[in-house]
Amino acid sequence: MAVTGPDIAASSWLSRAELAQASGLREDLITRFIPAADTPTGPMYAAQQMALAVYVKELTDHNLPPAAVEDKVREFLTRPATPIPPPAPIIPKPAARRRGPSAAIGGTAAAALLLGGVIGGIIGSSNKDSVPAAAAPMVTVEAPAPQFNPTIPVTPDPVCAEWAPIADSYAAKQKDWGSRGGDPTLPASTWTPDKVALNLGILPVLRDQVADLNRLADKAQDPFLAGLLRAQAMYEEAFIPRLPNYQPSDRPLWQAFRDFSGAVRAACITVQPR
Repeated sequence: MAVTGPDIAASSWLSRAELAQASGLREDLITRFIPAADTPTGPMYAAQQMALAVYVKELTDHNLPPAAVEDKVREFLTRPATPIPPPAPIIPKPAARRRGPSAAIGGTAAAALLLGGVIGGIIGSSNKDSVPAAAAPMVTVEAPAPQFNPTIPVTPDPVCAEWAPIADSYAAKQKDWGSRGGDPTLPASTWTPDKVALNLGILPVLRDQVADLNRLADKAQDPFLAGLLRAQAMYEEAFIPRLPNYQPSDRPLWQAFRDFSGAVRAACITVQPR
């Protein structure tokens, strides 16, 4: 994703490595999702792209599919930027006059407004409502996602004790559907009436499973396990509306759900050897 433009002022532009270091977004993802300006020394990125890089990092950290990330980037880039108002003029005080408490408060407020304007200029393009710069700190969705380093736990997450019987229960409810639901290589148009009834009848069970997975994710203490549970729910939720008109191309969604289910099971039964 490259763009061309007028002469570049070095103070307003970043290299790919500088943008990666400042935003935490990997350089390959910057190349893929962040618009760049072509220069004789290579691609350069406007300082205002920092907000977009942080936004993309949050999306990719939550395993959003690349196509969905591209849609979000296009939406981000079409939002109107928030104008930065000029700082208020500084009126010197008489030398012999002492500054009272109200003057100190006024100086602090002016500094806060000026800082808000600078921040608004960087992340204002992500604000859908184009609010005044002083309100820019309210845009919290662009903050970097919390960082964590997944490790093998010494003991299972407490939520695993609740997850295990729930997972076994849903596996039992889906057993008949899995064995008689139909050949996954054939579309829904080939289903017999009894297979149609079987596939439509499983939908409430799948929806309940999505709700339980998200509920357990909210209770998990380990962020890594919580992410696995939410990813499993996300792929199952995407598969549900496709099932009534199933096509073989829909199968990877269900396979991803099964893979994340296995990852959750592994995270719950595997602990670090003592």
